Amino acid sequence: MLRPQEVLVTCKLLLLGRSDWTFAALAKDLYMSASEVHASVGRARMAGILSPSSAERPRVSRPQLLSLVGTSVRDVFFAIRGALVPGVPTSTSAACLQGLFPSRRAVPQVWACAAGRNLVTGESVSPIYPSVPAACQRDARLYRLMALVDVVRVGEPAEQRLAVDLLRRAILRDDHGEVPPGKT
Repeated sequence: MLRPQEVLVTCKLLLLGRSDWTFAALAKDLYMSASEVHASVGRARMAGILSPSSAERPRVSRPQLLSLVGTSVRDVFFAIRGALVPGVPTSTSAACLQGLFPSRRAVPQVWACAAGRNLVTGESVSPIYPSVPAACQRDARLYRLMALVDVVRVGEPAEQRLAVDLLRRAILRDDHGEVPPGKT
C-alpha cells in the first residue's frame, strides 16, 4: 500500500534525474530517515511509480507519477484544513505560483511551520508528509511541485485542472511546472 511519503520521495527523485544519490543523502534532503526513504522507494517500485529492478538506480515512471499526483492524490492523501497559523505558503498561495491562478484567497493557505524563511499567517493545510515544509525550504523546485500537488489536494476544480496541466508539463517534459512569461 502506498503511503504519502512516496509522493515526496518520487518527486525528489524526478528532480534529481540520473544524478548520483544515496539513501542517506536523500533522507537528509527530505528530513526523513534513510530507512524511511528505502522503504518508500520499495513501495514505489512495487506500485510501478519507480522502475522495479533493484539492481539499478530507480527511475521514475513519469506516467505513473502523473497519475498518482494528478488524479489520485486528492482522494487518497487528502488534506486537512485547520486554524490560522504561521507557516510556509502552499497551494495557490505559494509565491512560486503567484500569477498563475486567477482566484485570490483572502486568507493564504500554509503548511504550519514554527521557523523558517518567508513565513506568513494563514489557514493551515496538512502537508502530504510532515517533513514537506522543511524539505521545500531547501529546494525551490521541490517546493513548486509540492505546492502544485497541494492545489490538486485543496484547490477549486478550475485550479485543479490548471495544476494538473502544470504537473503534466513538469513530470513529462521536465519544465518543473514553470510557465513562460506571458503564458498562463
